[in-house]
Amino acid sequence: MRREALLGWALMAPSLVLLGTFVVLPVLLDVPLSLMQYDMIAASGRWVGLQNYTALAADPIFWQAVGHTLELALGTTVPLLVLAILFGLVLNRRVRGGPVYRTILFVPYVIPLVASSIAWIWMLSSNGFVNEVLGLVLPVRGVTWLDSSTWALPGIMLVTVWQFVGYYTVLVLSGLQGIPREIEEAARIDGAGEIRLAWSVTLPLLSPTLLFCIVVSVIASFRVFDQIYVMTGGGPGTATMTLVFYLYQQGFGFLNTGAGASVSVVLLVGLMGVTWLQLRMARQWVTYQL
Repeated sequence: MRREALLGWALMAPSLVLLGTFVVLPVLLDVPLSLMQYDMIAASGRWVGLQNYTALAADPIFWQAVGHTLELALGTTVPLLVLAILFGLVLNRRVRGGPVYRTILFVPYVIPLVASSIAWIWMLSSNGFVNEVLGLVLPVRGVTWLDSSTWALPGIMLVTVWQFVGYYTVLVLSGLQGIPREIEEAARIDGAGEIRLAWSVTLPLLSPTLLFCIVVSVIASFRVFDQIYVMTGGGPGTATMTLVFYLYQQGFGFLNTGAGASVSVVLLVGLMGVTWLQLRMARQWVTYQL
């Protein structure tokens, strides 16, 4: 047993070293850095205590960033989860061309975010593909999504959902394929229709996978950066300013490293709180036993 334990630690050692160097250590250094006014060019700083945090609380742009981050989390997690469940239920059936459809759904996930964001800049322009399609049913022709304070954030949501829906569909599909066929067949014998089967049997048994998808999606939505940096730069004005972009702007745009570190601490604490709340609420609806 000791030899197996040593072998296990040896196999994990490279990952633990990388995780500790690039994740744990920066987090530990971030807290004291957030209590300093640090000059990144001169590599020197002075202790200011909670001054960076009080400055954040008094900055209206910070609170706008908080609101936009929450909007982005809600506006991406809900559509991603709904579409992933629908696509997963369809692809879980034996349909002709199933592998092709799975590949089409998953391809956007492997496209580099910068490249896809550049393509979406054109598609969300006034004469772009999105307006041409939506213009068939909605009065949106001529709308320049990324130049509008009303439509810029929904545009970022649209790109994010398109980019990651295939990933969550694969997760849902793997969860569906782990549900024993005998349970569904027994429900059909008892007279359950397709809707009743999906609601009362499939979704409860899929709940652990859905919980994982929700937690990961919320964390990812709080960390959205590439699309905003490439497509809007936080604008127009502050219409797409999120916490991560605000952190980048403070730390690397204004070289206000202490303020940027304080934002990252707030973001970390907020994500920990949101994740804890999700796991706490999951006790009411997640089913771990068949």
